[in-house]
Amino acid sequence: YRGQMPARVVGITGSVGKTTTKEMLAQTLSAGFDVMKTAGSQNSQVGVPITICGLEPRHTAAVVEMGMSMPGEMGRIAPVVRPTCAVITHIGVAHIEGCKTRENILKEKLHIADYLPYTGALFVNGDDDLLSVLEDTAACRVIPYGLGEDCYWQAQDLREENGGTRFTCLSPQGWEQEVFVPAPGVHNVRNALACMAVACHLGMAGEAAAQAIADYTPPAMRQQILQAGGVTVIDDSYNASPDSMRSALDVLCSRPCEGRRFAVLADMLELGESAPQLHYQVGEQAAQSGVDLLLAWGELSQELVRGASEKG
Repeated sequence: YRGQMPARVVGITGSVGKTTTKEMLAQTLSAGFDVMKTAGSQNSQVGVPITICGLEPRHTAAVVEMGMSMPGEMGRIAPVVRPTCAVITHIGVAHIEGCKTRENILKEKLHIADYLPYTGALFVNGDDDLLSVLEDTAACRVIPYGLGEDCYWQAQDLREENGGTRFTCLSPQGWEQEVFVPAPGVHNVRNALACMAVACHLGMAGEAAAQAIADYTPPAMRQQILQAGGVTVIDDSYNASPDSMRSALDVLCSRPCEGRRFAVLADMLELGESAPQLHYQVGEQAAQSGVDLLLAWGELSQELVRGASEKG
């Protein structure tokens, strides 16, 4: 069925940031294409085929989220998606219980590129220690994006503004484009860079892509900012891993605040033998970041509380 559809398909994977990047990229490409995207987080061996079956001849682009938790899963969904180009957002420790090491997670996620065409490209977070060296070893064309000087697509001159970040996007061709991403955190700057890179790779103008990113609205429960009774609530409760917890704490503690900052955290699952240590480290960061009150729920979160307490 995929082979009958003419749409250009973008596959997205990573330990964190898949759904946010998928939503932002679908918003961006909608300025130039008739776009189909993965519904919610249907990124599994069941959800991905269902998503592909939603492609219609009228669609000119699709953004497909591709997840995995065990070895072999990406290799099974890659031939279903056969992406025109692909994005890897980050290699963290989410699902490390099944893959044992970050290196094994990378090896599994790289199967997203198995069916890239000759003209395709794999866009990777160049600020990630494992992804930054792929250009020398991968069998496909690798294009890094990020804040580092070695990234082909770079974000420079970051400025916080109206709950988001404005920055200068520098392309591999040397042209610059002002971009405003209406979502907090440096991680969303990287997500926006990925969107700029993919959109331009597919033929969109940089200015049109930037205008579309400025209209982005974060999906529910993913650092969604709400107001309630004079309190600002940052709802990031959809899922949790050590990396997403750290990003959430950074956002919480970097926002202007006239009162106190509360963090409400719970157990992170599928972390294997490293789970107690990883919870302890997140607790340490909560204390170091400047959280005033920590509320934690769950058996593993006892380590989270211990880490915060021992850091004062």
